[in-house]
Amino acid sequence: TYVIMDNDFSGSGYSTNGIAAARVTIAHELHHSIQMGNYIYRPADSFYHEATSTAMEELVYDEVNDYYSYISSYFNNLGKTISSFSGYGLAIWNIYLKDRLGVEVIKEVWEEMQNMRAVEAFSTVLARHNTSLKVEFNLFGLWCYFTGSRYVPGSYFEEAANYPLVKTAMVTEFVKPTTTLKITTAPVTNNFYEFIDSNN
Repeated sequence: TYVIMDNDFSGSGYSTNGIAAARVTIAHELHHSIQMGNYIYRPADSFYHEATSTAMEELVYDEVNDYYSYISSYFNNLGKTISSFSGYGLAIWNIYLKDRLGVEVIKEVWEEMQNMRAVEAFSTVLARHNTSLKVEFNLFGLWCYFTGSRYVPGSYFEEAANYPLVKTAMVTEFVKPTTTLKITTAPVTNNFYEFIDSNN
């Protein structure tokens, strides 16, 4: 395989410029060649191809944070199932998995993807680690909440202070003693609902 790259990464079309941009591009594209050469290329799971390659940028060159420019695409549309995203903004899913269970878990997912779809591979690998996709994706949603101005030093994502805030799916008034909502959600999503207590 080979990669043809811009020779200077200059101009407004890039979130990161110069040698820093070249570094993360190499990490990203090299991992695509590893995915296709060692594991599988499956267009239906392209979101995870991109999520992994974008996470590799951060894992290889932690000091370059080009992936910040993609996170809002996920944080602003949390109601969409993860497989419907381009994947770039989902790099934080792999960063989460690495922080929670170790970097080897990403490789394990790719090994399982040779025989099953990405979301099924998440479930299989997480069960092997004595947890589940349901538990981990829920906890991942909590980590995503504590970003930006809600950043908690020493907890959740290490670089969460630089991430945007999640967009709530709905804001509604809480009326005592109870307020009931009927909501339909897509699979493998985290949806945030804000309740305003106007009684206080």
